[in-house]
Amino acid sequence: MNKLKLILILLSLVISGCGDNENEKSTIKTFEGVFWVEDYVRGLDFPWSFSWLPNGDMLVTERLGKLKLVRNGKVINEIKNVPNVISSSPFDGLLDIKIDPDFKENSLVYLSYTKGNTTNRTGVVYRARLENNSLVDGEEIYNTSPAAPTGGPNITKLLFLKDKSLIFAVGSSGQHAYNMVQRLDGDIGKIIRINRDGSIPKDNLIKLNNPNSKDGLWALGLRSVGGLTLDGKGQDNFVGIWDDPDFNINQEAFYYARVLEVPSKRWSTYDQDRFGVSLDPEIPTFIRERAYSS
Repeated sequence: MNKLKLILILLSLVISGCGDNENEKSTIKTFEGVFWVEDYVRGLDFPWSFSWLPNGDMLVTERLGKLKLVRNGKVINEIKNVPNVISSSPFDGLLDIKIDPDFKENSLVYLSYTKGNTTNRTGVVYRARLENNSLVDGEEIYNTSPAAPTGGPNITKLLFLKDKSLIFAVGSSGQHAYNMVQRLDGDIGKIIRINRDGSIPKDNLIKLNNPNSKDGLWALGLRSVGGLTLDGKGQDNFVGIWDDPDFNINQEAFYYARVLEVPSKRWSTYDQDRFGVSLDPEIPTFIRERAYSS
């Protein structure tokens, strides 16, 4: 199944239940072309993510804490023994799901979710075997630290690399203003890389370059990552560290990110004047920059 179809199915999952006609189709025009969307499955409650099984069935996470098995566009079972989650904010709950690269041999499923309470949250990566519509031999293979208040630290997305190691994104918990996303002693605002059993690979570059950093760090300086994917060339395009020679953890630092306004193709500028930041005069005039404070 191609990537576009997967994207459209996910979109359909999110909007399912909005129409009354089960065979209803919508035509959407974008600046890149025209495509159609139709509901694949209905009756879900806050669907967040899904993963295909080798037999063509689909596992769908519901943010409030349920895992559903879908076959041919119909929910046929609710998976038992799903761990308890906290779902009091829109960023909490049962979030991503991935099956093991060797699922046919080991039946392993990986989940990300949030546990704790309103002032003390932890993001979890959980691994279990799928057996007779139930999760068995489940274990938490990673817990984020430090714990954080509302907004995080949520593990939004999971992704297996070609070497079968697992990376996942940890949200910034709204704490980017306190330099948390740049610090090397915690998970907030980072991408973490672990082995499938939860152990830490010995070749994570941040650890090799910063021996005192927290184990597992793979990328830093992020907010709330909404997606992870490989670009077709493999994981080498994801491996790299940039050290800002002027970064001072005791001071506020300004970083720049290009912001694309959808559906237009132009770049947008935000709060340059508010923070008194001067843009590089060598930046082409058709690209304007947005300043973030970290």
